[in-house]
Amino acid sequence: MDGSSSGAVWQFDSDRCQSAVRIRRWCIMLPVRAERLSFFVKSVRVVPEGWRLDGEPGYHPQHWARPGDRFDSACGEHGRPERDVNLVVVELSESHAIVTGFGGDQLQPDDILSGERLPESDKAFGGW
Repeated sequence: MDGSSSGAVWQFDSDRCQSAVRIRRWCIMLPVRAERLSFFVKSVRVVPEGWRLDGEPGYHPQHWARPGDRFDSACGEHGRPERDVNLVVVELSESHAIVTGFGGDQLQPDDILSGERLPESDKAFGGW
């Protein structure tokens, strides 16, 4: 198979097949449904665990970050450029988040953190 069929079969190095089922040197690419996560920062302060962010999580509790989820980018609501971060959620509520990792020292009020979470069913098939 050459990858042109509707079954979306592609040949890759098996170590690079992330969201795929590995079959020898062939990878069957499966659809990945990522849930977008966001947090709107109102204030930032250093705490022993990392940073406490006062603000609001994304639009619906189903899409709120959970402990262990990651935010991978931050951008300013008023035109500040997007920055790469690697912040892991330690705790999250309706009014704050505690995160640890890289980039918390760059956060400012009015920043928006974003990331993705794979649904549990996709993680079982090789999602990251």
